[in-house]
Amino acid sequence: MIDALDAAVKSQDTANFKILYPAPSTEYFSQQMAFDLTGVEHIIFVCGRYEGIDFRFDQYCMDHYPSQFMKISLGKFIVYGGEVPSMMIMEAITRILPGGTNKPPLTESYYPEVGEDTIENPHYTRPQEIYGYKIPEILVSGHHKNIEKWREDTMS
Repeated sequence: MIDALDAAVKSQDTANFKILYPAPSTEYFSQQMAFDLTGVEHIIFVCGRYEGIDFRFDQYCMDHYPSQFMKISLGKFIVYGGEVPSMMIMEAITRILPGGTNKPPLTESYYPEVGEDTIENPHYTRPQEIYGYKIPEILVSGHHKNIEKWREDTMS
């Protein structure tokens, strides 16, 4: 219902908010968008179910909240509702907030300053060999400078 959705938006006590509506769209969610959203104080997720929400709410938001309303897609596929895409967006945002992970963002995949097409290096766990596959010798060498170079060289 449009009035209930609008009441949720109007309940915000800040001008620093976004209304995110995961739905089929030509605007796709990206890591850059996740970085941009880390500076937003409040994010309101509008989750449609099955056929989405009343289009008049889209129109209302575009008229009344043009800089806050974002209709975004996670890709060219359809799901039953916006709840799972919203959770994915939340996870992408919180992962890069301070304390989200112990990794510096520059070592993550799709980091905007490195290049959104960059994929981080492979990761390994124990044992050192399994099914005939071995951890690269450089990673077990203990030589931190060489390991760092290997990580930089293997980012694609």
